[in-house]
Amino acid sequence: MLCAQERRVSRRLEAKMEELPSEMDALNEEQSRLRQGQREMKQHFEKIKAECAQLRQETSLLL
Repeated sequence: MLCAQERRVSRRLEAKMEELPSEMDALNEEQSRLRQGQREMKQHFEKIKAECAQLRQETSLLL
């Protein structure tokens, strides 16, 4: 039979175990948002890179 301290520890562990799925879901959502942000930043930098290339080309035509 479990003593009082062991029961408290057991209850705390059970409570933590019940929280894990929701914590994992929150982490997955955050990770998805981060990935989306990275994709958006990559697209933004690619656009800037293309604009720079176009400006270089226009500058070379002027010279």
